[in-house]
Amino acid sequence: MVTHTSFLKGDEVNIAYGKHPNSVLFHYYGFVIPDNPEDSIPIEITEDEWALLRKDLHTSSSSDFFWEKKVEIMAQYGLYLSGKYTAYKSDPPCSWNLLTTLRLIFATEKEIKSGAFLFVFEDRVISSSNEILVWTFLKKKAKMISSCFSCSLEEDQKKIMEQTKYSEEQILVIQLRIEVKKILNYLIDYATSTISSSSLNPQTKF
Repeated sequence: MVTHTSFLKGDEVNIAYGKHPNSVLFHYYGFVIPDNPEDSIPIEITEDEWALLRKDLHTSSSSDFFWEKKVEIMAQYGLYLSGKYTAYKSDPPCSWNLLTTLRLIFATEKEIKSGAFLFVFEDRVISSSNEILVWTFLKKKAKMISSCFSCSLEEDQKKIMEQTKYSEEQILVIQLRIEVKKILNYLIDYATSTISSSSLNPQTKF
């Protein structure tokens, strides 16, 4: 550790950790901040998931052409099916590249031909039906990740109240897990609300 500020023996020395998600704070500094405003979690979409989406959305050779067209459009704007994205507790609760990629992937042939897809690069909605597909996918993804945990958010919160049963290291892991689940639950709730509002207010943006 290096400092450019002079101090005397016995002086209190503080360190600024910076703005980091809980995963970084946990890994490097050994603590977790409840409801950390800088918190985020990785969301990975595998090659198999992209392949399944392609199969479901494009069932003919002509429609499959538009999958390639979408990938080409994304590349022009520096977007790729990398599979590495981020979710957090904000509005919206996921990274711009994830939301933009999904909006393009779920765009219809008509929305591509009309140029309506360009709305995504202005942080605008293509259409209500497109939003429903995007947030339905994200809701299912968040639920799938949540199902990988062996216990619920409420069960983990109960464990924190019974700290005497666990070591300090175990408590830290439980706290980190709680914060991850909070983000996933927020994403699920946000998706549910967006799907509902899009269904009640059908509109087309082109």
